[in-house]
Amino acid sequence: MKTTPRKTLDSRKLSELITKHFAETSTEEIWDNLQRLGLTEASNLAIEQFKSTLVDLIIYCKQNQRDVFDVKKAGFFLENGNKSPYFITLSEVSEAGKSHELYQLMAGYVAPAIGKVHRIVGLLKKENTKNAPIFRERIHVAAGVAALLGKPSCDLVFEKDEQTEEPKLLLDGRLQPNQKVVIVDDVLTTGTNIIRAVEYLRKQGNEVSDAFVFISRAFGEPLEAIQNQLNGMGVTLDYIIDSRELFDRLYAGNHVTKKDLEIVYQDEYFRQLQN
Repeated sequence: MKTTPRKTLDSRKLSELITKHFAETSTEEIWDNLQRLGLTEASNLAIEQFKSTLVDLIIYCKQNQRDVFDVKKAGFFLENGNKSPYFITLSEVSEAGKSHELYQLMAGYVAPAIGKVHRIVGLLKKENTKNAPIFRERIHVAAGVAALLGKPSCDLVFEKDEQTEEPKLLLDGRLQPNQKVVIVDDVLTTGTNIIRAVEYLRKQGNEVSDAFVFISRAFGEPLEAIQNQLNGMGVTLDYIIDSRELFDRLYAGNHVTKKDLEIVYQDEYFRQLQN
């Protein structure tokens, strides 16, 4: 009986497909092509390309004097009130003129799950100032990604109740019941906001099965705990890269010093991993 030989991996062709995908913003074409190639290795190589593209984008922004990350022994206060020796933010990407590249990246990452999805939902944080309420983020990921995928979007806005100081959710945009939605966000820290968003969306009668983020500050056991909690809610958490791998790659490329890396490793998540 004649057998068809298994296709071998053509990494050059795969690279060309991925490069073409990001250049032309054709969000589903790359995945269709990869499936037609019948390559079991394709998924892992595609993920590697997503990681490399994101790290390169972060390095570009840093080299252009944009504070997408920083390390300081004295530490920084995070939005959840905790202190960390490093911070990561993608808001400065817009100041470097690279928002479109960021949206392309997430659109490509979300594309395999987009088939039956009706709407992209983003997460934003708002705080009241003396003059007027402002959004902390300068990138609205959901709107950018939805535009590339040809889907409608809306945002869930987190703000503190002025009387109780408790966080509350506001809807910016439209939601219709009985729709399948996916959540997109920039950086995951504790997963609390995604969990609250899932609960809110389901109360509105929507189906949520996936949440996508660029970077997870958590990794190792803390990240596994977040994923397990979301899995228990029927939600898959997808992230492009975690903070450990991000800083390891930055160090390998001489974009952070050994001292910086040692300071970063004092963070709670790093200590838990080493223990």
